[in-house]
Amino acid sequence: MQKWEDQYSDAKISGPTMCAIHNAQKVLADQRLTPPEIAASVLPTRSRLDDWGSWGGDADASAGRNPGAVFAQYKTAAGTVTSRYDLVEPGPKGFGRVEFTIEAEDQPRRVILVTVRF
Repeated sequence: MQKWEDQYSDAKISGPTMCAIHNAQKVLADQRLTPPEIAASVLPTRSRLDDWGSWGGDADASAGRNPGAVFAQYKTAAGTVTSRYDLVEPGPKGFGRVEFTIEAEDQPRRVILVTVRF
């Protein structure tokens, strides 16, 4: 909960990578991975949470601003995860897609696609 000007509201952690992590856990569980295998595959090690919170587009100065895509890559205990969010339809009732690529040792490479509606 957050309190601001004597009002309380739910505080939620959001962003394309967080949405993909949430959905990927379900997919991996359906593929019969154990909880420790899921954690090692998708949970970050030594990553900053604020690096994944943007829905607004990548602002990498070396590549120029890309307002329609957000990229994130981080290390896990078992490998590397790459997340790419593309805004497909902006505005009310619009949507975007997250392509979540999991490359964990001793496992096949997995690409999980998540549609995010807003």
